[in-house]
Amino acid sequence: MPGLMLGGSGGSVGDTGPATIPLTPPAKINLEACKSISDDLSSQSVGDCFLCCNQAGLVNSGFFEGSCACGAEIEGLNVCAAQASDASACDACCQTANYSSSGFSPGSCECDGHTSSDVCAPQTSRANCAVCCINAGYVSSVYAGACHCLDG
Repeated sequence: MPGLMLGGSGGSVGDTGPATIPLTPPAKINLEACKSISDDLSSQSVGDCFLCCNQAGLVNSGFFEGSCACGAEIEGLNVCAAQASDASACDACCQTANYSSSGFSPGSCECDGHTSSDVCAPQTSRANCAVCCINAGYVSSVYAGACHCLDG
């Protein structure tokens, strides 16, 4: 998977220029721990960022303004715990709750990879999308005419 630079690479109107909203990340986002790792769009930089964040005790990794950003888990890992008896139901529940993957074993259903197209929907530029997603506790974003936040 290529590196995700916050803001993605969408070529839509309004995706140029600096952010016009303030950067105020929550405590669960760490922009300093692994900032020396640059996004060169290679799987190596993605892997290095992931490992660095993991070593810092943070499970999510992504890129913000070209540098590795780390974050704690998005709340809701156990949002589908009631589906712990059926793998298909677990996966369907996680997908419906906007998670990109599920982990099932009998007695356990966990969701991972939360995404949101709603939390920063009003943003109309790549830079504002990136800052908004960081401020909302997500470590990655993609802007291609609409803002999508990803937790790693």
